[in-house]
Amino acid sequence: MTQRGIIQLDEILLDPPFVHRNGTGVWGLSEDVLRYIDNTLKPGDKTLETGAGMSTILFAVRSSEHTCIVPSEQEIHLIRAYCRRKNISLDHVHFIADYSQNVLPSLARERSEDLDLVLIDGGHGYPVPAIDWFYTVPMLKIGGVVIIDDVQLWTGLELKRFLANEDAWKFVRDFSRSTAYAKVGQEYAREWSQQPYIVRKSRLPQMLYQLRSAVGLILKGNFSELASKVRKYLAIG
Repeated sequence: MTQRGIIQLDEILLDPPFVHRNGTGVWGLSEDVLRYIDNTLKPGDKTLETGAGMSTILFAVRSSEHTCIVPSEQEIHLIRAYCRRKNISLDHVHFIADYSQNVLPSLARERSEDLDLVLIDGGHGYPVPAIDWFYTVPMLKIGGVVIIDDVQLWTGLELKRFLANEDAWKFVRDFSRSTAYAKVGQEYAREWSQQPYIVRKSRLPQMLYQLRSAVGLILKGNFSELASKVRKYLAIG
């Protein structure tokens, strides 16, 4: 096999691996994200992605150790065939043919905090991107980067908005339809009251719930309980 790093990103872009739509197309990352990965990864970096495509080929070339989690055996087969044709070594690439939500919980328990970059680009239905993020966080080292693809979709956009408000994450940059954040702290599973974005988004529902509760007590004539709740609310405020 050819030494890793010989093939260039431009060659991959001109001759991409057709691994999607039964081998007739490729749903690749946008070029700006691929160039960011290409320019950012250093020798010895370890990476993980959910999903597969052009990114997998680039990780095979640039990463010292890569994990690709994708449920389609066919996509893995087509990537292997492409790499054979391009003389790209896959010795350091570990394919897991399963859904990320099935794999990541146990993988997070097994691996130490050693990943330099994580790409979340597998399932986009709710809540899969959030699950992918939640279980890859413990594997990502401090300073490591997570890239969330397809933030034009609600599931990716909400994850992006959440991270933008967390002090354990530092904004790196936006791409045409992706975003990147660096892990700068350890806390990621705090109670909702400790998460600024969730608190802000919950204020109106909380107020409406309290209003409905108060109206219900008034209609029932239960003014003593209403007064008690008001006193508690004022004490908390």
